Amino acid sequence: MSVNTFTATPSLQALYPNGYQDALTLLNLDGLVNVYLCDRPGMAPTSGWLLSPQSSVTWNPGRPLYIACAPASTAPVQIIDQDLNGWNPGAIAGQLIDQNLPGLIANEISIQGAPPINAFDVLQHNNNSGIIAPGSFYTIDTNVSKYNSIRFNTDYVVSGASAGAPVIRPMRFDWYTGDPNIGSSILIDTEIYYVYHCINGSRDGTSVFAPTRGAWLRIFIQPEVVNTSPSGGFFDYDLIGTYQSLDRPVQFMGFYAFGSPSTWTIDPNNNADNSWTAFGAKTGGVIVTDYPPMQSGPNFLYVLTNAVTLGTLQIQLIDLITTRPLVGIWFNSGSPASNGSLSFIAPNKPLQINVGGSAAASTFVQISVSSEPR
Repeated sequence: MSVNTFTATPSLQALYPNGYQDALTLLNLDGLVNVYLCDRPGMAPTSGWLLSPQSSVTWNPGRPLYIACAPASTAPVQIIDQDLNGWNPGAIAGQLIDQNLPGLIANEISIQGAPPINAFDVLQHNNNSGIIAPGSFYTIDTNVSKYNSIRFNTDYVVSGASAGAPVIRPMRFDWYTGDPNIGSSILIDTEIYYVYHCINGSRDGTSVFAPTRGAWLRIFIQPEVVNTSPSGGFFDYDLIGTYQSLDRPVQFMGFYAFGSPSTWTIDPNNNADNSWTAFGAKTGGVIVTDYPPMQSGPNFLYVLTNAVTLGTLQIQLIDLITTRPLVGIWFNSGSPASNGSLSFIAPNKPLQINVGGSAAASTFVQISVSSEPR
């Protein structure tokens, strides 16, 4: 392969007037001046095929070649005696301009802004001032139009609730085209999440990660639906706007003290690796309950047990809103020491673990629930 450089001028010059050459690659080395190519000597110099600055073109073998450049200029042209598949950034740039792509990009930046990576803004913050009475409503309205997603973190603290079950309130997320307090604003979408507090624990949090579905968000915290007897309570919360893109909403409900009995052991490393583990003895006739931390979406349940000598052993995840079983693992009478596991999709609802069955003799049971990293 040979490489030569030729200087094009405004006058049409013959490089290969008879076409006695192999395939060529021609590269306009100049950054500003157009070069023109043709295969007939009588053509006007600027009426040939355009070779824009920094572009290249393949010239077929046996085809005569004449070269000129724009008036009052010169331009170096590199000639390579080989077909190298030409490129033409000038033509590409022309297509982008013709399609108004720069204008579309500028308009999108004007509308959406050009956010810094991984930035966030605290949009609402409340610390012990949002006291709500039993059966009451609580509303939070926020403009979220500049964000791709939001994160809502809340602790719910109650007093005077009866023992045995957590106090649960629904949180309705209403997405609007504008300020929901203005009549012209239109409701776009609604999602339901839940926040709960277990009277056996202290402050325990719920977090919601959700893609924005409207310009404004109204968080509408509704009256209790489970254990509706607290004498009062309040919320600590933070509403955070982020530029992170999410493909689906995720709810995480924090860990609470063991339900009944409290003699089971909770792994102190729970939540460190998106997992929760508890273990202890299942005594015949006693149902063990707990309210584990749970993240909506894909989860994995694992159960390890000693031999079940008499009766059955049943481990179930119960939907606390509908009180219906979601998934479960069963061990029949006479089962040796063994384990069981299953994958399941957790809803945006609080769940309870029940360890029950008709097993009469005491047996050791360990339960683990793990989820995808947040």
